[in-house]
Amino acid sequence: MTRIVLLILMSAGVMLAQSHGYVFVAPGVASNSGNSAGLIHLGVGGEAILPMGIGAGAELGFLGRTSLDALGSLSLNGYYHFKRGGYWKPFATAGYSNFFTFTGHSNLANIGGGVNYWYKDHMGIKLEVLDHFSSGTNSANYLEFRFGFDFK
Repeated sequence: MTRIVLLILMSAGVMLAQSHGYVFVAPGVASNSGNSAGLIHLGVGGEAILPMGIGAGAELGFLGRTSLDALGSLSLNGYYHFKRGGYWKPFATAGYSNFFTFTGHSNLANIGGGVNYWYKDHMGIKLEVLDHFSSGTNSANYLEFRFGFDFK
């Protein structure tokens, strides 16, 4: 009986969740062992937001650096939306990123924040700063400034 009640509550929470997708372009800087290079990150993602402002999302992208090598990217993030009414909706995010090539991959954490501006019911603009980073002997840092379009 407890499992049935829990399943009903979880289903109701998913049905009440708001969801949206987005595409983005993100110029930035990649740093590793004291060396830096410019980067451009292109991607697409989606997010589901529960009524209390907590959300979860995923995105897939392509990251190119000025050294002419390229990486694929996959991120899984948690979100908190501070304001759920009005046009401007600021948020904070943190999660896991995996940057990969055909020959290997790197596990990173990410943290950032930004704002979604919904200028129509189903269309908006995303502005965000996001830092992907790792620690240890091969520490890396990918700081990017994201510009994107939201859609519902």
